[in-house]
Amino acid sequence: MKASGWSLLVAALVAVAVVTGPTGIARAASCPWMNTALSPDARAELLVGAMSLPDKIAMVHQAYPQDTRYGAAGWIPGNSSLCIPDLVLNDAGEGVGDQQVGTTAFPAPIAQAASWDSSLQYQLGAALGQEAAGKGINVQLAPGIETDRLPMNGRNWEYASEDPYLSGQVGAAEVQGIQSQHVIAVVKHFIANSQETNRMTDSSDLSERTLEEIYAPQYETVVTQGGAGAVMCSYNRINSVYSCEDPSTLGMLDNQFGFTGFVVSDWGATHSTVASAKAGLDMEMNTAPGTYYGSALQTAVQDGQVPMATLNDMVLRIVRSMFRVGLFDHPVAAQPGAFGADVSTPAHVALARTVSRS
Repeated sequence: MKASGWSLLVAALVAVAVVTGPTGIARAASCPWMNTALSPDARAELLVGAMSLPDKIAMVHQAYPQDTRYGAAGWIPGNSSLCIPDLVLNDAGEGVGDQQVGTTAFPAPIAQAASWDSSLQYQLGAALGQEAAGKGINVQLAPGIETDRLPMNGRNWEYASEDPYLSGQVGAAEVQGIQSQHVIAVVKHFIANSQETNRMTDSSDLSERTLEEIYAPQYETVVTQGGAGAVMCSYNRINSVYSCEDPSTLGMLDNQFGFTGFVVSDWGATHSTVASAKAGLDMEMNTAPGTYYGSALQTAVQDGQVPMATLNDMVLRIVRSMFRVGLFDHPVAAQPGAFGADVSTPAHVALARTVSRS
């Protein structure tokens, strides 16, 4: 462990006294990163320093079978020995999705944004987050803020608008609302995802000016104003390079926007191990478990094709968002009860009506 890691560990153990009761003390002693007096960065660094290579690999790709997560889009099992909770990902936008029942049906995102009301969008985000947590979900795949540039795009309903400014304002408000309920918001689909036809092979060929003026502004807003915990990279290629392994566009997130969260692929949007890891992808969601980020990534790290420092950073970004948003400290409702729970409320139904009329 590095000297800085030892310093953090000593600080964490000294601060254990703030945890009351024998169970809490034992938990803090075995998992010092559970000390809430430490910053999210410090807690994340402590945790990553205690993880083995297999522990780290398990954090960067989904698990199967998915049906054990009661209708979730994907999940990453927790690690009780490290006090890590499950990550349960769910499609959202117009309500808690993926075959969930007992939830509120909100208007489509493009209709939500038509209100031009950021405060209303914050309320909607908070309602989404609250219902997700009640369903045992701690990662919401929303909001969608890609630019509606082509009228024929099959995903236009899922995106906020054709206006980057409006998309950024309502997107940032929704992110804040979702994350106020200790649920990570995943902003999507980064970037230039304006066409659904041939989405797995299509290339969005565009100039730097077009990218910066038409597609990027809303992402900068949800990062700098909204504090988004995660971003989802898209299916399409960008000037012939797949979005989830494009260092020029993924590099914008960190270098231009100051993004400190993690990047997760759309389902099946990962096409490589080494190239994507080095470009800035942190979590693979694919059609089969760990196609590129399971044993293939572990071998790539062991062979030196992917530096251990790169893998450490991938895991650090994931758990840092989990600490910052509160997933470790505010567990969501437990299964199997959560799947059958009715989490809709009269207030949420009234909010849905208000949004639809605005």
